[in-house]
Amino acid sequence: MGVRKQAAGKPSRVRLLVATRKGAFFFDSDLKRKTFALTGPQYLGHIVHHVMLDPRNPKIVLIAAKTGHLGPTMFRSENAGRTFREVKRPPAFAPKADGSGRSVDHTFWLTPARANEPGVWYAGTSPQGFVP
Repeated sequence: MGVRKQAAGKPSRVRLLVATRKGAFFFDSDLKRKTFALTGPQYLGHIVHHVMLDPRNPKIVLIAAKTGHLGPTMFRSENAGRTFREVKRPPAFAPKADGSGRSVDHTFWLTPARANEPGVWYAGTSPQGFVP
């Protein structure tokens, strides 16, 4: 869930990001948090495993999805989720010299790196991987 911070004592809006097997949905509250407006679905029909708002820049939203026969990928928005583009390099294992190797089945978790690492994200994948 992403919360836009306001000055102390001032009402603020809340954005709830929901990942489902039917796509991603966004719920934006009014100032009193009494009602929510629905936006979406984004990527209808695709399994969305995780949606994450970047706390370093609230205009950036990342979606980890499995797009059927095209496999796992990620989508990035730089305008708070109004439009998305597929990332250039979704999580993947390096191929072995003989051409064999493992492939990522899906990305189930996203988190941004530290504030001093803009543009860096960490992803949890299945199967799991590590860097020796």
